Amino acid sequence: MSLMPSRRRFMAGALGSAAAGLSALPARGAEQKIPHPVDVTSKEGALKQLIRVLGHEGGGDVLYWFHGSIYAVAPGQRPFPMVHFNGINAMRFTQQDDGSYFSRHHSISYMEDRERHELLRDWTNPLTGKVVTPEPNVFKGSVYDYSVKGTKMRAGTWDTAVPLDPGMWTFGKKLAWITIDRPYAARFGYPWSEARTYEVQLEDLVNPAKKSLLGKQHSTVTNPFPRWMGMKDQPGFALWQANGQKLANAGELPTHLLERCRTYMPELFDYDVFG
Repeated sequence: MSLMPSRRRFMAGALGSAAAGLSALPARGAEQKIPHPVDVTSKEGALKQLIRVLGHEGGGDVLYWFHGSIYAVAPGQRPFPMVHFNGINAMRFTQQDDGSYFSRHHSISYMEDRERHELLRDWTNPLTGKVVTPEPNVFKGSVYDYSVKGTKMRAGTWDTAVPLDPGMWTFGKKLAWITIDRPYAARFGYPWSEARTYEVQLEDLVNPAKKSLLGKQHSTVTNPFPRWMGMKDQPGFALWQANGQKLANAGELPTHLLERCRTYMPELFDYDVFG
């Protein structure tokens, strides 16, 4: 006697099991909502928590150390790893009378070889075969606005702002994450984009005495190939993948990175975090 059920019996049993499984699911809208551990639903609460994670509630200076890789992305091809980078981002958050904030930041990252993470001076582009001189990626005095309307670049308008949406947040038992897109001004088109995820300890987030939360940052950026790569006529774009850390002070930075910054961007040392 065959141990295999008939096709009709098998299908009936399978459909019955599926129906039973579906009936066990909660009805639409009937799921219990897990309350947020902090207020990210109101615009004022969302702004406050965003500033604590990115910067400093009430205003103040913060420091990030980050590193990662640049990939070349060409149509129909797998992203190709090009160079490693290592950098610092110092930011000064200022609170305004209406409760909104703006931040001014100086950032510099240095190009390094991917194997030993040594500073690149002359580099042979593996895709073109040409010898080029890598240049630091530098931002001086970039300004961003943060308010209950959202976040934007100072040069942009509020209709281009990234809104403060509770969906930006994910809460775990011990960690919390917020993912935000960079609010590029309208003049930036393809392929400019940036998404950043910040990770903090949940016990820090729920402690109102902590005005600036230390944590990790992960970001993915797409933009045109850096000019120094000599690829302006090549189809495609650059993809930057970075991991970083918000630091308590500059003493947590590697000595060699501080020495580079003293040479190439002394303005960084105007920030209080270097005092």
